[in-house]
Amino acid sequence: MQRIADAFAASCQELIKPVDNLNISEIIEDLSATVTAEIINPPFKKAEIKQYVKHIQRHHTGAVKYNTDDTGYNMFVGLLTSMAVLLKIPATGPGIYKEFLANNNPEKSYQDSLMSGPAISGASSLTGALEILTLDLFRENKLDIILADRSLIPNLINESLRFHASTGRFSRTVKQQVTLHGVVLEPGTRVALCLESANRDPAMFPDPDKFLLGRNTNGQVAFGYGVHACIALAICKKLMQVWVEQLLDLYGKYRVITENKDLQYVITASGNDDMITNIHLVTDK
Repeated sequence: MQRIADAFAASCQELIKPVDNLNISEIIEDLSATVTAEIINPPFKKAEIKQYVKHIQRHHTGAVKYNTDDTGYNMFVGLLTSMAVLLKIPATGPGIYKEFLANNNPEKSYQDSLMSGPAISGASSLTGALEILTLDLFRENKLDIILADRSLIPNLINESLRFHASTGRFSRTVKQQVTLHGVVLEPGTRVALCLESANRDPAMFPDPDKFLLGRNTNGQVAFGYGVHACIALAICKKLMQVWVEQLLDLYGKYRVITENKDLQYVITASGNDDMITNIHLVTDK
């Protein structure tokens, strides 16, 4: 995790410049692609992997609803498969490439899931979480508070995840009969899990529509919960911490100049608006 966080921080230092009208969305997409490349950690061609992941975030049929194009994903899979299976290039460090693709030679369907997870759902979820965190920090007037006391960054992250889950909905299939709020769900029934709604349940979170840094966010389900929590939750929260620190160090106090009504969302395949293409910042001296 620290290796990935270090690579993420180094990319932040390369990409974030103290200039006005900075498109932070483009930077965050690049950072998410960097993280995916580091999680897979192929023996070379990480820059090429990054370009494929950026294309996947915007165009893969498993990620978005419109303007679909699977070319980037097919090239991404082909490159990694040829490295691991055909050329048998040994790994140079820890990661999915070493632990699963190169050493264990898993079934093709399993290979695909190991590559599609971080490249499709993982990258776009991280992108959305970082973008929303950037918006929340400004919209909810917490910049001065965080600049004065960075020990509150974990509170900021947890409340942002609760307030605007970057992945707001999942669908699941009922496996055994269960009664929920008086409704009997039979095996085979498809149900929608509305994580955004759960995170604003007033029975769990008093004044749920207020963004409160002092809130107890235990029970928020932005990345799932308990044994079913997303495997990437820990690394995502770590990177959100690094992101805020780097943004404030390198850019300082900022204003979002893109009006809420003008934000351009990428409509995801799940119907969740969790990627934004045009968040522009200016410095706020």
